[in-house]
Amino acid sequence: AIVAAGPSVPDFLNEIRTFQHVWAINGAYGYLIDQGIIPNGVVLADPLPTLAGDFAKANKRTTFYASGLCDPSVFNALSGFDVQLWFPVQDAVPALKDCPTISGGTTAVTRAPFLAKYLGFRDVTLFGVDSSYDQGRYCYPDGSYPDDSKASVNRVMCNGEGPFYTEYPLINQ
Repeated sequence: AIVAAGPSVPDFLNEIRTFQHVWAINGAYGYLIDQGIIPNGVVLADPLPTLAGDFAKANKRTTFYASGLCDPSVFNALSGFDVQLWFPVQDAVPALKDCPTISGGTTAVTRAPFLAKYLGFRDVTLFGVDSSYDQGRYCYPDGSYPDDSKASVNRVMCNGEGPFYTEYPLINQ
């Protein structure tokens, strides 16, 4: 199970608990811990320094799969934890020798299934990839990730349904 921070996550906590392997995306990590779920892994790709604040409750049972593009403060916050470095396959982004390069979109959640495949997983279920703010922005209180909340929220129609409210970068996701 790969769990992002969409507002639908609370509706699926019981189902998420049934998975042997649970990975969180960014701020969903602290939310899952608060719900009594200790993720086996966390996928990090964002270059935002505020991401470091999501790991105050870091658990030694968690592996942190961090992109080489993460802010140095993230690596400082995770000092002493199992951090596995990877790099995105992306123009003008050099990778370190012996570090895996992972394909996918522009976000942690769009890279996570490719990272899972690289690590040998073949069955992936996504939770909380709402990309719609109809129920709120996140599964945790809005404002916990202020740098991510600066994009304007827009009214969007999709296949004649909606309106849905979201940020344009999430539509691309």
